[in-house]
Amino acid sequence: METMSDADILSELERLAASNRYPFHMPGHKRRMAGLSNPYLYDITEIEGFDDLAEPKGVLRHLLDELADLYDAGEAFLSVNGSTGSNLTGIFAATEQHDEVLIAENCHRSVFHAAELRELTVHLIEPERYAPEAAGSSSWEVQPDEANGAAYGIPETAKKEMNAIAEAAVKGAVLPSAVAAAFAEHPAIRTVIITSPTYEGIISDIRAIADVTHAHGAKLFVDAAHGAHFSVGNTFLAENAAEGKPGASGTGTGNRGRKQDNTPFFPLDAIHLGADLQSVSLHKTLPMPGQSSLLLLPKQGGLVDSERVAHYWQIFMSSSPSYLLMAMVANGVRWLKDNGKEAFAAYRQRLEVFYREANTLRHLYILPPEGRDIGKIVVVLPEEKPITADSLAATLREQYAIDVELAADRYIIAMTSVMDCEEGFSRLTKALQEIDDSISARP
Repeated sequence: METMSDADILSELERLAASNRYPFHMPGHKRRMAGLSNPYLYDITEIEGFDDLAEPKGVLRHLLDELADLYDAGEAFLSVNGSTGSNLTGIFAATEQHDEVLIAENCHRSVFHAAELRELTVHLIEPERYAPEAAGSSSWEVQPDEANGAAYGIPETAKKEMNAIAEAAVKGAVLPSAVAAAFAEHPAIRTVIITSPTYEGIISDIRAIADVTHAHGAKLFVDAAHGAHFSVGNTFLAENAAEGKPGASGTGTGNRGRKQDNTPFFPLDAIHLGADLQSVSLHKTLPMPGQSSLLLLPKQGGLVDSERVAHYWQIFMSSSPSYLLMAMVANGVRWLKDNGKEAFAAYRQRLEVFYREANTLRHLYILPPEGRDIGKIVVVLPEEKPITADSLAATLREQYAIDVELAADRYIIAMTSVMDCEEGFSRLTKALQEIDDSISARP
């Protein structure tokens, strides 16, 4: 019998593709995109008569302009080295050798690798402990369920217990007051680097942090790798609203989709709240291929010069970027333009239904959407821990053919995207309800 070690990667990928396992993990295309049937046809190098990403003037320049427009950004730099490449580029562009910087403890390892290479003096800031009731200060307010008056998300009766569980398990936002305190102690800090949204989708108050940072003459870099869908989704939802279509409401420009209470359905992008640079991983939550990322500059007012970014981009990007990956990014942009309005309206409705139905869970808790990206489904285990996160993930995989993104100490993450289908959400809801019921039946 053939084992995993005997098989080659292609046969294993083909086997996975032929199975019914559902991907609640990245990439955001969820293996449902069509096109580019023979990848070898698109795998070329820099040849005469074809555009070069190092000096884009033709089709690649057009693609970069389209990407900048999607995010209402001043400029977009495409990385096929993932957000690792974007973070290295952005941090080098925002700092000088041996600068003092403030870095959130929960930043990606690429941020700390950049600090090591740049020989930066690092001061760490610890995010607050996450508590659902404290998250109400964000722009994401829970929408009532008209059928029963309850907020979709966690039941009110469970919030006290949930706070205790979540505080022990999930890192929260970076507080502006903590940033101000760091500057008071270390006034030579030149750059602040934070992650928002976090892996769990938690959002920091970027506008307030930017105000504090800029008041001290420093720059703000935000790793928003997990928020690639924010601007895109808000824009398409707003276009639906402007046309009077169901599933969205609101008006405005740039990060434009808004809920009925005139707040954005998804959080706002960092470059629209005062950040000087922002990275986003296209592949995490949009129909784009693995390794695709953007480094975004605001349209005006940013403290990092685009020529400086371009210089470090040349250093950290491959000199042979994959035309196949770039073609897949272009295919994703085309898909969004053709299908984005309808797809994001459906995505919004599926998320709202899921959070309403999560109210029926008695032992497993779903982090509510306040202060978070609603697209990140975080399932927290009960305090008595009758099951582990690893065993919950294994049960979902083995009994329900559902693969999740992460099994942490006391919670799992199911990553969703605009490409998730109704059947996928239904499978996840049914699986969690049955597992929750099985916990109730235990002595």
